[in-house]
Amino acid sequence: MRNIAKGNSYGHMNLSAPTSKTERLKALRQLKVLDTPTEYDFDAAVSLAAQISGCPFVLLSFMDEQREWFKAKIGFDVSELSLDQERLSN
Repeated sequence: MRNIAKGNSYGHMNLSAPTSKTERLKALRQLKVLDTPTEYDFDAAVSLAAQISGCPFVLLSFMDEQREWFKAKIGFDVSELSLDQERLSN
């Protein structure tokens, strides 16, 4: 079985975990999800995660070569972070 996104006869995507960064990026591009408007299903998933966990900050993100892009979010004003940007650590 190949580790890429494939459409089935019902129009849904069958996904298996990519085994390399190259395969992950290829699958991400095939999904055509980067830089797209908000979508109810993604927003609903993030909202549910926030309700279940009680967490005021929830992200659903995708990463390409240069950035982490937030498809759905609660408690964040930014839409992406550069992967070169220094991160805070505990």
